[in-house]
Amino acid sequence: MAAENENKVFLIASSDAAKVEAVSAIIKRHFSDPTIYSANDGPTGLDKIKNAPPRVVIVDSEIPKLSATRFIDVIIHDEAHPDIAVIVLSELPKKEKYLDELATGRVQFVTSIEDEETLFRCLTRALNFSCHNEKAEFSLKFLAPGDHLIREGEKGK
Repeated sequence: MAAENENKVFLIASSDAAKVEAVSAIIKRHFSDPTIYSANDGPTGLDKIKNAPPRVVIVDSEIPKLSATRFIDVIIHDEAHPDIAVIVLSELPKKEKYLDELATGRVQFVTSIEDEETLFRCLTRALNFSCHNEKAEFSLKFLAPGDHLIREGEKGK
């Protein structure tokens, strides 16, 4: 059980206390016993990642003291933590950016936290990226409603 809880560690980087509370509530509704901590600016968020790396970082598009883009770039280029997934509370960028990370589920964009189903799907995809990036004999698979673990006739992995 302890290993499972270690997989559900989230950092919410936002200076908007209401947004932090709303995202925390969504996480708590959908995951049992998550660990959630927050940072109200970019440098504090990066310090918390160094000291206690989360599995998933949820970052607001407007974060003080460091642009969200720079914050994300530091995370995805950090060789010490290649398994941290990022969910950005923003529209997709106009310029092509994070294409490889979008394809793998490492970086995702959510336009509205009011769309709880979409945010939950992004959280499960982020956790799956983070948990499956490690070498292990067995791995956890997080599913959102409507997702399939295996379909009839498919070979198991």
